[in-house]
Amino acid sequence: DFKRLRGVVSQCEHCRQEKLLHEKLRFSGVEKSFCSEGCVLLYKQDFTKKLGLCCITCTYCSQTCQRGVTEQLDGSTWDFCSEDCKSKYLLWYCKAARCHACKRQGKLLETIHWRGQIRHFCNQQCLLRFYSQQNQPNLDTQSGPESLLNSECWAGGTLC
Repeated sequence: DFKRLRGVVSQCEHCRQEKLLHEKLRFSGVEKSFCSEGCVLLYKQDFTKKLGLCCITCTYCSQTCQRGVTEQLDGSTWDFCSEDCKSKYLLWYCKAARCHACKRQGKLLETIHWRGQIRHFCNQQCLLRFYSQQNQPNLDTQSGPESLLNSECWAGGTLC
């Protein structure tokens, strides 16, 4: 809804037309923009054919790439793009990761992609707290009316 209301457009990697942004995905470490789910699927097919390899979607960061690392645990097999993603996923899976809002360690129920990184949270309250902290301006660096008091342009309660 935000993208539609604000008119966020980008060039689609598959159809090469400038359209409303549907989704951004990472392919071998490079972020690509797409206008629809259909273009995502067609691009993935072309990407796989071009490489001549079986591509995977990383279990942790969700980027499409060549298989880098495979892990088997509790009867399941997971594919990762790197050792770093594997270790981060195992921390989360083993409940050793910390909430990005309250810093509590344990079972984290909410996960989001935030500015190119995966963030985990205890619950929706922590997720909302994180969002609100990201949108608060740093008042120490903002200039407001009080900074005008010391200005040469402030004279007797009115601006020059």
